[in-house]
Amino acid sequence: MNQLNSFTNKGQLNKKKLLAILGLGFLGLMPLMFSQQQYYLDIFFQTFLFAALASSWNIIGGFGGQHSFGHAIFFGIGAYTTAILFMTFQIIPWISMWIGMIISLFVAFIIALPTFRLKGAFFSIATLIINQLVLVLVLYFKDFTSGSQGILLPYEPTFSNMIFENRLAPVYLAFVYLLLALLVSFCIIKNKLGYQLQAVRENQDASRILGVNPFWVKMKGFLFSVALTSLGGSIYAMYLRFVDPTLIFSVAEIGAMLVLITMIGGMGTISGPIVGAALMMPIDILLRGSLGGVRPGLNIVVFSCLLIIFALFFKDGIVGTITNKLEKRKAFKPVKISNRNSIDWKRGAE
Repeated sequence: MNQLNSFTNKGQLNKKKLLAILGLGFLGLMPLMFSQQQYYLDIFFQTFLFAALASSWNIIGGFGGQHSFGHAIFFGIGAYTTAILFMTFQIIPWISMWIGMIISLFVAFIIALPTFRLKGAFFSIATLIINQLVLVLVLYFKDFTSGSQGILLPYEPTFSNMIFENRLAPVYLAFVYLLLALLVSFCIIKNKLGYQLQAVRENQDASRILGVNPFWVKMKGFLFSVALTSLGGSIYAMYLRFVDPTLIFSVAEIGAMLVLITMIGGMGTISGPIVGAALMMPIDILLRGSLGGVRPGLNIVVFSCLLIIFALFFKDGIVGTITNKLEKRKAFKPVKISNRNSIDWKRGAE
């Protein structure tokens, strides 16, 4: 019986892996159908980018239960490091993006030392305040960051500059970045760190009794999340070729958006951030294009109403809600008894 259950579980796991590969393959092929339409390619780029960013946030927010609103800090550090080194020292983005990641990891470590002593909403509020403080500092030190004017990067299309003439190239760069974020997330959740993060998320005191150090477990997860987020900032800076501090360090556009995407898709799941980004980003961009010029803020009102509807009907996120319903359905299966005309429903576990 145990061997049969093990074989069944392996079969279901292989089926899920196959479906995941097919789904990613379908996503990867979709931009080819719009290769001559820049507007839709931009939607694909932002969808892939924010799916990867949300997957990065999900490592600490979904797996670890630490709901940070300050990930725009590390997104901005990656973008600014790449832009400044490119403009000042002509260092190509493929190198400067790793320098930005190192700086982000150092800043993240400093921020985490005091904030990880906080729990729940207090941690979220602390990250929100620090995000706004960093934005003020960036605007103040304008000799170094160009202040509110931002940094405009020249159009010099070469592979080394991460600026492409081919419209599909940046889209597939974002797609590769998404695959990297998913691979890191999968490796973490299937290893010791993933189990420890989930244990800390459920009950820090109980995990401490079991020999887990909650502070350092959260720190490890946070650093993985920050490193991936910083890479996304570098890619975004070279794609947009303009680093605007009010956008790059925006809580609404970056920090809160990552939280919303993950929550709508399914927090703590691998596929949740992808589903959330594939749903929210096209809707957000299309609403801005169609309603943004009709009435100021109308697109935000409609988008907010849609978020409320999803929150009401998918309380555990889209992936989480569907998974829970499927598990409940599998928990009850028909078992034949002596009377052929009747069926007794029993729990699958029995």
